[in-house]
Parts: sequence; structure tokens; C-alpha cells
Amino acid sequence: MRAIAAISLIGFGLLLGFAPARAESRLYVGAPVAFDFSGGVNGAADSTSGYTAGWGFPFHLGLGLTRIGAEGVDDAKLVTVKATYSLVDLFAWFRAWGTDLQIGYGRGNAELEPFQDASGVRFEADKADASQWFITAGLPLGRRFSIHLGYHSVSAESANIRANGVDAGPFVLDGAAWSLGFQIAMN
Repeated sequence: MRAIAAISLIGFGLLLGFAPARAESRLYVGAPVAFDFSGGVNGAADSTSGYTAGWGFPFHLGLGLTRIGAEGVDDAKLVTVKATYSLVDLFAWFRAWGTDLQIGYGRGNAELEPFQDASGVRFEADKADASQWFITAGLPLGRRFSIHLGYHSVSAESANIRANGVDAGPFVLDGAAWSLGFQIAMN
């Protein structure tokens, strides 16, 4: 994971080297529309909720917040899970090849609601540290507005999960989300 963060920072530097020295600030707002669990739970989420919002500063860096809620059934394990990921993001934005792009990295936490399997065992997980990397590509509609499609790769592992109150080790809450959003350039 540290290697991805280092590569992302190097990429930010290279991208900023090709960007104009000053540009307009930008407001980005979006929502996750699909989520796929991988790790301790596998499969597509039946419902996805949340938001992603960010402010891009004139020097091509931005800060944002991401919240992804996902509920789904792991058919192999016969469990229904609800997870919520809350992250603070740092991203770079620029225009290339006629497309508005954002590339970023976020840190935060993931919470898994207690759940029960088919045999009646109740599971509870500690809050997990979470991170994500993401990219959005926007189709400009005029000079100030663009519609974005985003991909978010989320990694999270709780320090511990308990089965009927007994420690059962770490629990992986990885996944991937697709998002839709829009960006408005400000003067």
C-alpha cells in the first residue's frame, strides 16, 4: 500500500508539471452507484449509498470527503453485511486529452455492522483503518461544467472480529466502487 501511495505522489508531481501554473478553483460532487466487496465478504452490494465531495484549489490540488455505504449478501457464506467507509481525500486535478481528470488518495475508517451467519453465529468487528485510491474522468459540457465517472479502490482491515464474543482474528473489508458526479469551475 505504501508503494501505491509513493507512486501516486510521484504521479501527482508529474501531472502538475504539465498543468498550467494557475487555473480556476473547482467544486466536485458525486455519489457511489455500485460497490463490489472483496476480502472477508465477496460479491456485489445490493444497495450503495453515500457521497463524494471535493474542492480543487487553483494550484491543481484538492481536498475532499468520501463516504460509501454498502449492503450486500455473500451467497457463499450466507451472510448479509452492511459496511460504511468514511475517508478524507487529497487529489490532483487537470485537463488532458479533452477530459477533466482527478487522481487521488484517501485515508479514514470502515465500520461493519454486526451480522449473523446461517448457523446463528453473531459477528462483530472493530472499526478498521481504511484507504482508497481513485480516479475520475469527466466529459466537459461547456467551459465550466463536466460530468464524471469515477473508480474507487478501497482497502480496509479491522484489527479484530469476534464470533459470538470470541476473538477470531482480522477481517478484510476491501472493495471497489463506481461513482457518478459533476464538477463546476469557479472564478
